[in-house]
Amino acid sequence: MRPLRTAGLLTLGFATDFFDTLGVGSFATTTTVLKLGAVVDDAQIPGTLNVGHAVPTIFEGVLFLSAVPVDLFTLVTMVAAGAVGAWFGAGVVVRWPRNTIRRAMALALLVTAAFIVLRQTGVFPSGGMALGLTGGALVLAIAASALIGSLASLGIGNYAPTMAVLYLLGMNPRAVFPIMAVSASLILPAAALRAGRGRRAGRPGRVLHRQVARRAQPAVDRGGRAGLHLGDAVPVVAHGRARGAGRGGARRHVKITGVRVYQVDLPLHEGSYQWSGGNSVSVFDSTVVAVDSDAGLTGWGEICPLGPAYLPAYATGARAGIAELAPRLIGSDPLALGRLNEQMDAAMRGHPYVKSAIDMACWDLLGKASGLSVATLMGGHVGRDFALYRAISQDTPARMARRVARYRAEGYHKFQLKVGGDPDTDVARIRAAAAELKRGDVLIADANTGWTQHAALRVADAVRDVDVYLEQPCASYEQCLAVRRHTDRPFVLDEVIDGIDMVVRGAADQAMDVVNLKISKVGGLTRARQIRDLCVSLGIAMTIEDTWGGDIVTAAIAHLAHSTPERFLFSSTDFNSYVTVAFADGAPRRKRGRLAASRRPGLGVEPRMKVLGKPVFAA
Repeated sequence: MRPLRTAGLLTLGFATDFFDTLGVGSFATTTTVLKLGAVVDDAQIPGTLNVGHAVPTIFEGVLFLSAVPVDLFTLVTMVAAGAVGAWFGAGVVVRWPRNTIRRAMALALLVTAAFIVLRQTGVFPSGGMALGLTGGALVLAIAASALIGSLASLGIGNYAPTMAVLYLLGMNPRAVFPIMAVSASLILPAAALRAGRGRRAGRPGRVLHRQVARRAQPAVDRGGRAGLHLGDAVPVVAHGRARGAGRGGARRHVKITGVRVYQVDLPLHEGSYQWSGGNSVSVFDSTVVAVDSDAGLTGWGEICPLGPAYLPAYATGARAGIAELAPRLIGSDPLALGRLNEQMDAAMRGHPYVKSAIDMACWDLLGKASGLSVATLMGGHVGRDFALYRAISQDTPARMARRVARYRAEGYHKFQLKVGGDPDTDVARIRAAAAELKRGDVLIADANTGWTQHAALRVADAVRDVDVYLEQPCASYEQCLAVRRHTDRPFVLDEVIDGIDMVVRGAADQAMDVVNLKISKVGGLTRARQIRDLCVSLGIAMTIEDTWGGDIVTAAIAHLAHSTPERFLFSSTDFNSYVTVAFADGAPRRKRGRLAASRRPGLGVEPRMKVLGKPVFAA
């Protein structure tokens, strides 16, 4: 897909800049294609236009200047005015909310179309014979050039309006072309530079973040874990200066200006995923959330429940909950994660999975604002990568054993068998899978609450000679504790670990050796990190994952897991390798059963807007 996309963009650039030399502006045509193809986010279109057409326009200006005579003083003054206007105009637009930019671009296209129609229908005069302007006409032309330059950041090309003004002032049509081209050759770089400073181009500009990074340096908590104090807001700093800095060095805190919600289907490579109770999923319904800020940065999050029958969570419920919650967050500081979570809890009781994607997106924003990866903010990358487990969907003992052998050949050494059905069949499943293992491999029998207490006791006794971990055998904590006290097999708790209080209770009862920490089950990365750090202090190992998801969830899992001390990271997973749809560039990809978190700012992912399509909800 990438070579085709690159070829298409090169063709677009060639065609639009070719017609630009004939007087057909490149902005309107490029904007139309970018929007119809959903190539970049709407808020990035103005910056993309200025950056993408800057170099061709400089070349075009040189050609026209060498070929067509024009008064030098008129040329220089109008060009300078246009560049100054572009600089200040881009500085204003880069701070606008996304919806304001969309409305302005729509108006810009209408204005450009009007200029073209008026020129083609002869309403504007065809010009005179003058090669330059003087007096009041020159002053008017300079003022008009500054105004036209300021509009470049909205996607209004300078050709049509400049041509109209100079024709009205009696300029020779041939002399108009060098002024238009040379003006554009400085207007576009000026606007592009300012857009890049605000990160509103298709390829974000470099942000200097010394002051934010200093504020965001990991601190050491009482348990000895490096972490970040998340109660305070963090200012965004661009090029060493905080945007909106007031007198005395005061910083303007970032505000949420919008929340967009997308829906994406994630079919499975294996066709379906089956677990206890006869439950199965063939296509996961994932919700992707974008949190926009007045700093020109967007954070991305994702929530993907494992169907409606696994936990008290379901996909359409996630979107309904976000639609209810999002309007209450407009104007809040997305970087003050502690306060933001308190605000979400006050606005909506319970439903932690609804809040997870928003919290995840705000961590992405925090990383982008500080120039640090989420893993760095959570304590730093530990080692080069970390080991993954592979979930083995419930099937016959022979088929499950074959899948274990297949994934072992691909580099996995940890396997989570989906059991929780008939006890005798589950014992056969465990023994068949164990027969495929080699030294150093790890086997987990995950019942997903599917056994009754007496069935779990039968299985535990039947496999006491097998090197296997037992995970969440029963529905209640008390039943699981009874099984735990009956067996000497290593024990994992999953579904009942839904908050920090259950970790404390389980630690006091010695109810588990490992906990399964799912990000959305506890309400997002903020709460997951708190539980992770408590487990490290208590000496409890963890499987770090989520209910399910695609590229963004996998990235979030990777950052939390990669910043966890190795001896306490029992395993993790890469959900994006289970599904057939990739919707974000930069997402981590498995290599021989191992994964690494990105070291780019934030989560390190950039969604493919063409895959996500139009938002199903926006606040």
